[in-house]
Amino acid sequence: MSRMRRAITGLLMLLGMQSPVIAQADPSAVWLDVRSVDEYNADHIEGSILLPHTNINRVSAAVLGEKDQPIYVYCRSGRRSAIAEKSLKALGFSNVTNIGGLADAKRLRQAAPR
Repeated sequence: MSRMRRAITGLLMLLGMQSPVIAQADPSAVWLDVRSVDEYNADHIEGSILLPHTNINRVSAAVLGEKDQPIYVYCRSGRRSAIAEKSLKALGFSNVTNIGGLADAKRLRQAAPR
């Protein structure tokens, strides 16, 4: 595990969260799941990072890194991902896309080049 992954895992543990899945199939884009831990454990996009929308303001810079990298945000229906998109943009992330719900994210992910 890289130093960055260990640092992120430690930070999330301090905040009472489980470690996110960091391995990205597409290194130029981050797939961000902003649902709860239980929802993520039930089903998620492979390679996505779990960051519940209620924690965006506290840990986003540590988890997401570069502010201009592509970030695709999804939740169950699109409501929480819209909140997360707005929060991320307010924090200076410039390339954030609200994908909507998990089903929409899965369709887009399947179509995305790997």
